[in-house]
Amino acid sequence: GDLLCQNPAATTGYLQTKTPASEHSIFVQRFSNPSEGLERLAEICMQTDSRAEHRMQTTQGERVHAVDIRFSRDPVSGNDCFVVSEEDVTELRKALHKAERANQVKSDFLSIMSHELRTPLTGILGFSEILLGEDLLEHNRKRVEHIHNSGQGLLAILNDILDLSKIEAGAIRLELARTDIPGFLERIVQFWRPSIES
Repeated sequence: GDLLCQNPAATTGYLQTKTPASEHSIFVQRFSNPSEGLERLAEICMQTDSRAEHRMQTTQGERVHAVDIRFSRDPVSGNDCFVVSEEDVTELRKALHKAERANQVKSDFLSIMSHELRTPLTGILGFSEILLGEDLLEHNRKRVEHIHNSGQGLLAILNDILDLSKIEAGAIRLELARTDIPGFLERIVQFWRPSIES
């Protein structure tokens, strides 16, 4: 784990002396978790190229770095060595975590609201079905059918919202189902007929 050379950014970004109380090399000492540094050294000994993110101890405090290690050979001396390049991704990870959290809050809200709306909607659909089973005048039956069809349309929208939550959770399942296209078009006509006729 001896350092042969490093660029100015590494020189100013890390402590350059080995901590007396540490039994590890400077390279391993830079890792917040020394066992991770030792694992990366083991990969180097296996002449394995690797890239991973680690929490590192820098002069600015603990930061998250994407550490890229490539095995190499000194063309002059012929000695085996490795080249380490690092990218500070701390702010990127914070922004990503914040975005993921906001997206989860949105998904939870949509899921809760869709369930809350389903309860009164079930009542509307249930009572409209009861009315449709009674002896109604033709014009009243048309109105109740319109209420029932509108409720079913709203229920389909709520199901779509729940499907969106399932898609984001990776739990969606696609199913093939028959679709009554003529009936679907007829419901659309019935929905808009009062507005058109008025």
